[in-house]
Amino acid sequence: MKVIMRIASTILMMAYAVIANAQQGELVVDTMYYDATDLEAQANIEYDNNKQPYALIKIEIPLDGVQVEQNATVGKTVHKTGELWAYVTADPDYGATDIVLQHSEFHALRVSFVEWGLDELKGKCVYRIRVSVPSAVVAQANRFYEKLRFGDAQEMYDDIVNNASSSEFDRNFARKRLALLPQLMVANENATLYAKRYIKAAQTGEANKNYVICTLDSAAYWYNRLYQLSSIGAAKTLADKFGKLLSEKRQTKVLEGTVSIMYKHENVWVKRKQQKISGVTLEDHYGDSDAVRTKIQFDTDEQGNFSLEFNGGYDDTLVFHYTDGVKKYKSNEIKHSGDAKLLVVLKED
Repeated sequence: MKVIMRIASTILMMAYAVIANAQQGELVVDTMYYDATDLEAQANIEYDNNKQPYALIKIEIPLDGVQVEQNATVGKTVHKTGELWAYVTADPDYGATDIVLQHSEFHALRVSFVEWGLDELKGKCVYRIRVSVPSAVVAQANRFYEKLRFGDAQEMYDDIVNNASSSEFDRNFARKRLALLPQLMVANENATLYAKRYIKAAQTGEANKNYVICTLDSAAYWYNRLYQLSSIGAAKTLADKFGKLLSEKRQTKVLEGTVSIMYKHENVWVKRKQQKISGVTLEDHYGDSDAVRTKIQFDTDEQGNFSLEFNGGYDDTLVFHYTDGVKKYKSNEIKHSGDAKLLVVLKED
C-alpha cells in the first residue's frame, strides 16, 4: 500500500506540475476561406507524389519562425513577407483535412478545414488563413485558462468584453471563451472531485479496490471530457495519468486472510490470543524460486484479519515474517491460487 501511495503521489505531483508550468501562449484563427481571385496555384502548379495538383494555403500571421507540421499531406512550404505558403494534397480520398502551425513560444495551432465550411480542398486553388496573436490581457486570461483556473479566466474575459478599449478581435475571442466556460467548469469540478477522492483513498488506505477503481475511472473520464471540449494539454496529461493509475489498479489483486501466532510452551505449540499484529512482512517469491518479487509490510485488525493489494502472480510462493522485538516468527511457504482467504500461521523461527 505504501508503494502504491508513493507512485500515486509522484504521478499526481508530475501531472499538477504540468498545469503550474503551462506558460505558452495561444494563437487564434480569425478566418479561413477559398480565395477565388488568387490564381497563384494555377499559374505555378505544384504536384504531389501521385502527380495530383496541390492546393495552396496562404497563411497570414504576424510572427517570424512559424513552421507547418510536416506529414504525408504537406508538400513544400515557402516563407513570404507576412505570410507562410503551404502546398497540401487535395485528393478527395487522401487529401489534407487540417494543418498544424508551430512556434516555439506558442501552443501548436491545429486548423480543421471542415470547421470553416471546407469539406475538402481542391487542387490548383488558393485558400487563406488569417491568424492573430492575442493582446497581453487576453494572453494572461489564456494562461489561466490553460492552467484550468477557469474562475480567474472568466473574470478576465468578462473584463475584456466590457472594456471599451478592447479590440474587436479580443472581444469576440473572449465571448467565445465565455460561452464555452460553463461546460468546462462543470467538467473540471467533477474531475477535481474524483481526483481528490482518489488521493484521500490512497492516503488513508481505507477504501476497497472497487471504490478506488470507480474513482479513478471517473477522474479519467472527466479529464478526458475536459480535453475533448477544450483541447487543453494539461487536461490530457491528467486524463492520461489517471488512466494509467486505473490500468495499474485493475491489474492488482486483493489478498485477504487471518494471521495467527504460535509459540512453544513445554514443547507444545500454543496459539497466542488473537490481537492486532503490527509490522507483518509478506515476501512474494517468483514461483518456487528464492528470488523475491516484492515485500509488503502491513498491520492486521484486532482479530488478526488483513486485506491488502497484491501485484504478484497467482502461482507465486508467499512467506510471512514477524518479529515482536524479541522473537522472530515465520510462516510456511504458501501457494497463492485464486481469491481464497489465507490462513497464515506464524511460528517461532
